[in-house]
Amino acid sequence: MRDGNKKHVLCGLLIIFVALISVKYMMNRATEEKKKIVTVVLPKEDVVDSSRIMDGIRDYAMNGDFLLNVRYEENMSLEELESLPMKHKRQQGILLVYPEKYIGSTLEEAVGHDQILAITDTMTDYFSHTATFAESNERTYALPLAQEVINQLMEKEDAFIYAKNTYKLGYCSMEQMERYLVSGSMEDICLEYQRVDGDEVVNGNMNYLMTE
Repeated sequence: MRDGNKKHVLCGLLIIFVALISVKYMMNRATEEKKKIVTVVLPKEDVVDSSRIMDGIRDYAMNGDFLLNVRYEENMSLEELESLPMKHKRQQGILLVYPEKYIGSTLEEAVGHDQILAITDTMTDYFSHTATFAESNERTYALPLAQEVINQLMEKEDAFIYAKNTYKLGYCSMEQMERYLVSGSMEDICLEYQRVDGDEVVNGNMNYLMTE
């Protein structure tokens, strides 16, 4: 094959390659633009307390073709909170994770945005929709569990604890985001505590939730 013909073939292959890349990029962009956006606001501190909640949120988002706009806040004013629904034209909902850690001191009255769901232990009266755990007189533990707690469950016969399944709380919260997308409404979430004993540790069903 002559050098000139080789150059033409190579140029043709390059053009085809660039065209395929362009088409793939445009298809990916079109797919991304169809996805629903959920803004998740997390406290800058206490990342461990929020970790399993985020695991549940991310798993649901991945399965449901949601995009997550994740923000970490140390201090958020009421004005900043109220501006969140305006940030994205495809915004479908807002999840506030433990807002008491970054906005609690600035709120004097309830926030009325229907698209906000607050995952909170102490601020259920401040938001129209909340996700929390039922009240209990028992000592409770949040996931992930410290290794020393797991050791106690393994070493002491009949030992058990009541744990907050924070993964489930995050997952169920995203379910309500999708409910809002479909029907324009949400329901509050109130989960019971999960009883965890040595058998739960041994069978491994909760291993991915228990430790950091």
